Amino acid sequence: MTLREVHREVRLGAPFRVDVDAPGRLGDEVLAAVLAEVTRLEAIFDPVDPASEFRRWRRGEVTDTLVSTDLAHVLAASERYRVFSKGAFHPGAEPLVRRWREAERRGLPPTRDEMAELARSIELPYTAVNGPITRTGDCSGVDLNSIARGYIVDRALEAGWRLGLASGLCVDAAGDRRHLGASGVEVSLPDLLGVEAEGLDEPLLLRDAALSHLSRQDRGFVVGGVRYGDLLDPSTGWPSEGVAAVATLAPDAMTADVLATVIGVGRLPAGGGLPGCAWLAVTADGRVLRSTGWPRVGGTTSAAPAADRSR
Repeated sequence: MTLREVHREVRLGAPFRVDVDAPGRLGDEVLAAVLAEVTRLEAIFDPVDPASEFRRWRRGEVTDTLVSTDLAHVLAASERYRVFSKGAFHPGAEPLVRRWREAERRGLPPTRDEMAELARSIELPYTAVNGPITRTGDCSGVDLNSIARGYIVDRALEAGWRLGLASGLCVDAAGDRRHLGASGVEVSLPDLLGVEAEGLDEPLLLRDAALSHLSRQDRGFVVGGVRYGDLLDPSTGWPSEGVAAVATLAPDAMTADVLATVIGVGRLPAGGGLPGCAWLAVTADGRVLRSTGWPRVGGTTSAAPAADRSR
């Protein structure tokens, strides 16, 4: 077998990598299918391009009855995850981000009371409870970045895998990745999360599962010379302070992305958080917390460090 590998910068703010385990031209066919699906979905979910379907839907130019299957699926999933997470995942939280960006420009942080009041005023301006997507308010601030990337990884991976030509396939968007097939992909958690902590040095062997992550390293809002985290708790409007980094495992990348957001704002469920999922969190004081069953999702296991395997 030969390994086909490609790197590409996608418009969702993430370098995109595809690894295919397939011989000769078969690997090229798989790559072509993966990248074609990425291109198709970028045209739907691009948060910057004013011509993307998502941007046009936010402006009200795409009516509820004309929303594509892909966009409708992600919008509906966002609503479900918001309910499940009790608001820890909230695609309508853009007003909170705007207020913190304003604080950066002014150099003066908002008060906790102000942000809590703003958080209480936020509602989800659409619903899919009764089937089709229905707008119930102003959708111009809806943000799907934290779920759309995972959806694109899932659909792109499945587009290549269903050809039946590869024995292994992994799609990676800035470290958020999903794998199917043989062998697996080794992942260094310190490298992925950008943190060092006792008990974090054992690598993962990701197999038949998805991995997502969040880290506070060198990110966030800088207000008056003080750095605040960029992951806001939608219930308070205030940056999460207790969790420095998160890794999540799930059967699919979209679910892993959502779970990373939920854990990142400090909601640490006793179990995996969702059926078939698991999580690891590094707290601000350097402790490593793991859910029950970490990292046993799909065929994922802990992998012995390379130095140990060579002995």
